[in-house]
Amino acid sequence: MIQNATLFQVFLELLTPQPIYLIGSMIVIALGIWFAKDSTLRTRISTILLSFILFYYFSVLFSGVVGIPTFTEWQRLMHFGKAIFNPNINLIPFVDGVHIDFILNVLCFLPLGFLLPIISRKYNNLKSILLIGLSISFFIELSQLFTLYRESDINDLITNGLGTLLGWLCFKILVKIGLFKPTQDYFLNGMTDSYWLPIIIAMTAFVNTFIS
Repeated sequence: MIQNATLFQVFLELLTPQPIYLIGSMIVIALGIWFAKDSTLRTRISTILLSFILFYYFSVLFSGVVGIPTFTEWQRLMHFGKAIFNPNINLIPFVDGVHIDFILNVLCFLPLGFLLPIISRKYNNLKSILLIGLSISFFIELSQLFTLYRESDINDLITNGLGTLLGWLCFKILVKIGLFKPTQDYFLNGMTDSYWLPIIIAMTAFVNTFIS
């Protein structure tokens, strides 16, 4: 579920990152260099930049939007004698109708669907986009079982997957109408052939957020 924190507050917090985020950034830069090591210098620079943007996006998503568990939160719960595992699950889609949270969830996952086909050619197809969008969303909902005031909601899984799909469709539409030409514009061809680079970046951002 979307937190009440404003987007401005989220970005302000991430503009003054804790040291662990700097470590995560260096890891992501190293990943970009490694996965694009056989490419041209221009492509390597673009891969590093796009990898950092994706890492920043995941950091905002995990820490300021969806609210995954953190080690600090677990320490606080244990200090007050509360359980770490707090299952609050909704498996009935749209039982309370459609409201603003659904739209916000869709919007929050739009950048994921847009960025992935730019970073890797492996995400230029519908199957891969839906699979990674739903997988990341499922992992988020699973992690929220270990938070105190969060709900693992089937609606979030649906809307997050829809947001990823719509972001991918936006990318395809821009290419289709000729605003971008993948055969001429190098960065829209996908920086790498790696399926794993975005997944590792997401894992790095998740770990960073948990221990921050």
